[in-house]
Amino acid sequence: MLAVLINYVEVIENIFEYLKIPTSAPLPRVNVTENKLLLKDVSPAALALLEELTALDRQLFAYARREYSIQ
Repeated sequence: MLAVLINYVEVIENIFEYLKIPTSAPLPRVNVTENKLLLKDVSPAALALLEELTALDRQLFAYARREYSIQ
């Protein structure tokens, strides 16, 4: 699941290039967690719930990668 999130962020960052939107100005960072939670500190029950809640997101992301050849 973590790899999917990382890939998603990389795709979002690259979408500006794809859409030919200039990236000269940095985007503001909002709602940034000061002390990020480590994966090892997340309970198995919480991870299972996240897997369940994000199942459709992962399917949509996989479809978009296949359909639009996003690497």
